[in-house]
Order: sequence, then structure tokens, then C-alpha cells
Amino acid sequence: MESLIWRCKSMSHIKQIQANMTVTGLFQTFPSPRWRLLEICALSPFGDLIYAVQMLRQMVLPSTNDWNAIIRGHAESDHPREALSAYADLSRSPQRPDALSCSFALKACARALAIVESRELHSHLLRLGFRADVRLVTTLVDAYAKSADLDSAQKAFDEMNRRDVAASNALICGFATGSRPHDALALFRRMCGGLRETRPNDITVVAALSACAQLGSLADGTDVHAYAREVGMESNVRVCNALIDTYAKCGSLDRAVAVFERMTIHTFLNGDQSHPESEEIYAMVGDMISRIKAFGYVAETSFVLHDIGEEEKENALGHHSEKLAIAYGLLRTREGEEIVVHKNLRICGDCHLVAKLISRAYDRTIVVRDRARFHRFNGGSCSCGDYW
Repeated sequence: MESLIWRCKSMSHIKQIQANMTVTGLFQTFPSPRWRLLEICALSPFGDLIYAVQMLRQMVLPSTNDWNAIIRGHAESDHPREALSAYADLSRSPQRPDALSCSFALKACARALAIVESRELHSHLLRLGFRADVRLVTTLVDAYAKSADLDSAQKAFDEMNRRDVAASNALICGFATGSRPHDALALFRRMCGGLRETRPNDITVVAALSACAQLGSLADGTDVHAYAREVGMESNVRVCNALIDTYAKCGSLDRAVAVFERMTIHTFLNGDQSHPESEEIYAMVGDMISRIKAFGYVAETSFVLHDIGEEEKENALGHHSEKLAIAYGLLRTREGEEIVVHKNLRICGDCHLVAKLISRAYDRTIVVRDRARFHRFNGGSCSCGDYW
């Protein structure tokens, strides 16, 4: 049953499997496959969140995992407040919310700018004993910051026994967007002199540069630029864009132009041969495919709709623009440096699989921004959980 569930590709498949599980009694007695089916229905691109809620209501005793799928689905939808209603229903049920329940509900608060609900959830997670959960408290800081309750965000941050760069970034981004640029720069300086796990990354640098731009402080912008240069972020596209914006707003157009002229940008199309290094890029694509086959890669030729042979389909997949861009990134960035790709359409399933395996085979972090969301590939997995 589990293998059938993982192969679902449409709502028709989901409904057929649910009907079979209901007739055989598995729907009420086997929570693990039931939850997987519900999760796919609530979160996958072909799913139906309303139908997933109906499935939940048919369960005699939904598990916390079942509830979490619904809370997460609503939190990521256009109606995030529905996630808060689902969380309240879970809290009143015989089941107990876990850290994931709280995390998804807090993400809904951040999207809905729900200050009151963020405070209520803060009290609830303390009662549930999650005070020491770094990821959960980071999500709380982010929810407060995005709801413009920066004092509560700072208080939650200050009360953390242990912090990482994600927690610091949640607060510094809140300061930068919440018109508290002096606080953002003060936190940036503390991070620079702190422990390794709290040292600024590209997200931190972009937030700090935004604060410099708000203040019109060329001196502070130059200091942040010096840090970015020192740690090897000068070629990071997001950092470069922020530097250009900061220098321009601080009145130093010559420095903005200098940063722009150092940037190397190429727009790849499927089967693109226009790049001057096309020969090396296609050779790298071949190397990528050979290397990831050792990790079990098999081309998903179903994504090629042309009526051609299997071998030709594999070649066509290898020429997709995402793969060409990643190959160029591997050629032109230092070992261990993050690769960022922007795509105007949704990433196809084969390219998604390839990016996951490349992140593992080459030990690289790859960020792909497609039409729907950011995908952060690291160590063979994606931040989207394979639902996009």
C-alpha cells in the first residue's frame, strides 16, 4: 500500500486508494499509510486541500501527523488563518500538538500578520515544554518579526539558551524591514564577532545592506561589503544586487556600477548553445549525470512529451536550462560555494531530482527559485520536501 501511495500522480489515484483502504478497513486502522495519503492530498501540486479536510473528518481518531498535514497545507495556502483554526481544533482533540504543529501554525501567523495569535501560540508552546527547541523558537521570532512586533521578537530571541544563524537572521531581517536599521547593524556586528554557528551568511549580509541603504550610510555599507569580500560572498547574486542598491541609495554610483560590471549573468534556454563556454558546460553536464548515476539516478523521461526514443529523451532532459545553469555554476564557483539559479517556470521533476543528487554528489548547496517557490537543495534533499 505504501508503494502505491508514493506513486500517486493525480486526485483520481488518491481517491481510488482511499476507497480501497476504506473498504478493507485500513483507513481507520493503519495510521501511517493513511497519513501519507492525506499529506500528498493536502500538499502536492495536484492535491486538493478541501478534499484532504474531508478525509480528516472521516477519521475516527486523527493522529497528530494527520492534523499537521492539514495545518501545513492551510499555512502554505492563500488562507493561512485556516491553519490557526485547524491548530485550535487539534488542541481541543484527544491528540497533543507537537513541535511541527506549533511550527506550521507560527508560519501561518507570519503569513497572516497575526500578532495576537502569535502571542497565544508563544504561551502555548511554553506550556507544551518546547522552550529549548531552537528551530521552533526561531519560527516564533520570525512570526513576531513579520507581524511587526519587534519588541516581542527581540525578547523571544534574547531568552533563547542557544542560537544559530537562522534565529539571528529572523531578527535582523525583522529589524531591516521594520525601520530599525541601527538595531539591524548592531546585531550584524555582534554576529561577526560571535560563535561560528552564528556568523553572518548571505541572508544576514543582504539584511545588513538594506539597513545601510535606509540610513544612507556609505561607511557602514563599505564595512559590510568588506565582510562579504573577506568571506567570499562577492560573487553571490543576492549580495551583489544588495550592494548595487545600497551604493546607489548612498549616493556612490561609481561603486554601484563597479559591482554591476563584475557580475557575470547569462540566461540559459533549453538546449542553449549561445554561451561562449558551451563546450565546457555540456561536458560538465555529462560529468554530473555520470556522477549522480552512482547515487541511483534514472532519467525521468516521462517529462519529455515529444514522440522520440528513450535515448533521445534522456539527451533532451540533459539540455534543460536548469541543468545547464547548475553546470556553469559548478564550473565557475569555488568548492563549497552556494549556487543560485532563477527560473521563470516551474522546475520539472527530473531537474528537481538531479539537483538533489548533485547537492549530495558535489557537496554543494543549490538554490533554485522557480515560478512557485525557492528550492534549497542540500545533502541530497530539498527544502520543499518534494512537494512543489
